Amino acid sequence: MIPVSFITNLLDFFTSSTSDKDDNPDVDVAFRLGAVGAIGDVLFEVSSFRVLTYKDFKRSTKIRIAKHEIIGQTPLLEFLGQDVEEVAFKVQLHSGLGVNPWNEYVKLLELCRNGEANYLIIATHAFGRYKWLIESVDLDVIHWGPKSSILNCECDLKLKEYARG
Repeated sequence: MIPVSFITNLLDFFTSSTSDKDDNPDVDVAFRLGAVGAIGDVLFEVSSFRVLTYKDFKRSTKIRIAKHEIIGQTPLLEFLGQDVEEVAFKVQLHSGLGVNPWNEYVKLLELCRNGEANYLIIATHAFGRYKWLIESVDLDVIHWGPKSSILNCECDLKLKEYARG
């Protein structure tokens, strides 16, 4: 299991604006281990020992508009501002790739249930301007193992931008 302090240092690295990024040993180790992103204490990585990654990544950017009805005329639209951004992606959890699918699912579920805002790290960058809330986690079990253990599953995640920072 990856220590929480390691994840915290990794997230601090990606979200900081300081110039000491080259001197952070945790980040160097993470990239040698194949880190490709993170949210909360879930580290996405691809290595010869462990594969926990995302796919079908989608981002939605919208604006807010008010529609003012006028009798006998075309309605007038008024720009109100930006809406919160949304992100959706699937997380592949496969026991044959060094991951305990149930444990990783529970981590994602707890982030959702607790309403915990976290930075979403994709590649080497904090994604978006703010932290993100996991709005929903959908579990799709692909293969069951002995004693009803999950061998292979996908989690569909939907996140919303938490504009409070």
